Amino acid sequence: HTQFLAFSHDRLRIMRLLGPDANLMNTSLYIHQVVQGTRARGAIVVQRVAGPHGALEVVVGLGTDGRIAGARVQRLREPDKIAAVITSRKWLDGFHGKSSESPMRVGNDVPSVPAAALPAAATVARAIRTLVIETDFALFRKS
Repeated sequence: HTQFLAFSHDRLRIMRLLGPDANLMNTSLYIHQVVQGTRARGAIVVQRVAGPHGALEVVVGLGTDGRIAGARVQRLREPDKIAAVITSRKWLDGFHGKSSESPMRVGNDVPSVPAAALPAAATVARAIRTLVIETDFALFRKS
């Protein structure tokens, strides 16, 4: 089921976690809760961001512990060679298990990419990290 959650009261805390280059455009999020019967299994969140060659749409699946279970780029306008890199299972699997406390920097705790793909990959990594942090605040940090 889908929930609309607002975290405007946490905007400053979220901005601090995202860092000085953060651009928090929203203070709310649609979270698609995954349930099996009555048991929560996780959540799916989606965000569209501006990429180097146009819009990128990122999908993140999170476990009940807030860690990334999977990530995908479902829409993009990047050239084919760049798209092949940032949509590859090998690269996206590098986000598996990351949490809101993970830096998610390309070439650091996320696999590196060829130089031509770095701007798009960095955009995807920032979008994924932002979604994870926003979801963490929306679902787990109720204080």
